[in-house]
Amino acid sequence: MKENQKLDLMIKEGRLRVNAVLSDLYKLWDEANCSAPTLIGGAVLDIIECRKPKDYDFINHSSSHGMVLQDNGWELTGNTTTAMTYIKDGIIVQLLKTHPIDFDFTISLASYNPYKNSSLAPKSKGSLIIDHHSYYSKVLIPCELAFKKRKNAWSTLYRIPHYQAKGYTIPTLTYHSLLSVLGKDIDRKATCS
Repeated sequence: MKENQKLDLMIKEGRLRVNAVLSDLYKLWDEANCSAPTLIGGAVLDIIECRKPKDYDFINHSSSHGMVLQDNGWELTGNTTTAMTYIKDGIIVQLLKTHPIDFDFTISLASYNPYKNSSLAPKSKGSLIIDHHSYYSKVLIPCELAFKKRKNAWSTLYRIPHYQAKGYTIPTLTYHSLLSVLGKDIDRKATCS
């Protein structure tokens, strides 16, 4: 990693450390003696790029994390096969049940945990993990299962517009490779970058 990218990521990691929503959530869980779950996905990208996240997704949690939220005024609004969703004051928190192995792109695996040591600044708290190549080049790199399972290929293709709105592109060859996982019935002339 280039020195200027390392400095840039340290600044972005700082944005995660001072985010008010994250600070409040981690304080609630810490006071209840819950281990800190890991923030993952779009909220990480949104915070480091100074956008307001539409929701906050967490992995590595237990049922006690949800109970702590409910005990502190968060309403359980959904319990599906993929996540438990809580809302308070317009803020949406999802405790994911899915494993990151099922995620669509390497950039969607961006994660942050305030209690892990930082690889960028080892003496500070907080660890931002991100695919540097994808992040700095703004190129979407599908996760491995997208090329092995039809359902993963489909969900990966479905998410492309979401990331294009954030400035990411997908190479034509990669796009066509995803289409080929779905089979010959898919029109390979769809537009992509």
